[in-house]
Amino acid sequence: NPVNAEIYVDGEYKGVCIITIPDINTGYHSVRLTKYGYRDYTKIINLEKGEEEIISVSLIKIKREITSDY
Repeated sequence: NPVNAEIYVDGEYKGVCIITIPDINTGYHSVRLTKYGYRDYTKIINLEKGEEEIISVSLIKIKREITSDY
């Protein structure tokens, strides 16, 4: 959440939510979800052989301050 947040694994773009990313090697990986207007989410995961990691996240909307010169 939100819809169409971009997903990066080890800095490489993989697609938008919700997706399954096949063929990730075992070991440690950085997973980042990002969308304009929201704070990025980053998680380090450690995959073992045959293991699947499910990540469920709600990104936090960035509050913008509106100012006026009037």
